Amino acid sequence: RWLHLKVGRADVPDSAMTAAGEGVVDLAAAVHAAPADAQAFVELDRCDGDMWRAVEASHAYLTGAGLAG
Repeated sequence: RWLHLKVGRADVPDSAMTAAGEGVVDLAAAVHAAPADAQAFVELDRCDGDMWRAVEASHAYLTGAGLAG
């Protein structure tokens, strides 16, 4: 099973994605609501700023919050 995480401002349908932990989506609630065997991944298809910084920040947030291993 996969848990597809997208984070952004959520102000308009085409708003850019941002790093996990920097948007308005409650990722902890989403992860805790998913089946225990779900593998989470973050999609940054329309990223604000530097993509690699957003990937690193997403990883740091998810592991630091205990939401990913």
